[in-house]
Amino acid sequence: MLYTRAVKNCTIYLIRHGETEWNVEGRMQGHADSPLTQKGLEQARRRAESLKHIQFAAFYSSDLLRAKRTAEIIALDHQLTVSTTEMFRERHFGPHEGQLVKEHDAELKDLLEKRLQLTDDELDKYELYEGYETDEKVATRFVKILRELATAYLGKTIGVVSHGGALRVLLRRFGYASHAQLRKGSVQNVAYIKIEADGVDFKVTETEGIELGSIE
Repeated sequence: MLYTRAVKNCTIYLIRHGETEWNVEGRMQGHADSPLTQKGLEQARRRAESLKHIQFAAFYSSDLLRAKRTAEIIALDHQLTVSTTEMFRERHFGPHEGQLVKEHDAELKDLLEKRLQLTDDELDKYELYEGYETDEKVATRFVKILRELATAYLGKTIGVVSHGGALRVLLRRFGYASHAQLRKGSVQNVAYIKIEADGVDFKVTETEGIELGSIE
């Protein structure tokens, strides 16, 4: 998406949740959930401290507990409650949720290798298996709710806590990086993406905790 209009914008901080038990165990999460670890709680507190100077008008999060708990910790310093919505959920991994990532990757090795050969446009629509939410579907639901929120909060700043895989999809949609540069783990726990939005278009203006790989 191109961002061209010089109007009063909404500033949005998109934040990934803190470390969870399934992150440590290396399990697929998706719409399934696991609690924050002690490290995850501390990460959320550190992120809260780093954003303490920002004047947030509102806080939103995925309705999954790992995101909601992270958002509550960050929003506490701003005396804000957290509104949740399933629109900010992680990608749905269908029957593979809860499976160890290494088992998932071994089981789907051929399909994953095929996926690496696709262009970014092809990847948008690629359904890895039945029940797998495509990049296009993830991006569509995120863009819809972000446009609504940006329009409602023009001239203000809001926080949104979501999930690593979904945020990688958004970074590609916003033209920040390619799929090849945004592999698993590119968006670290409590990383954030700061965007400016006018209700239609989006521009990434700052990131922290995002690690891009090189294009070979």
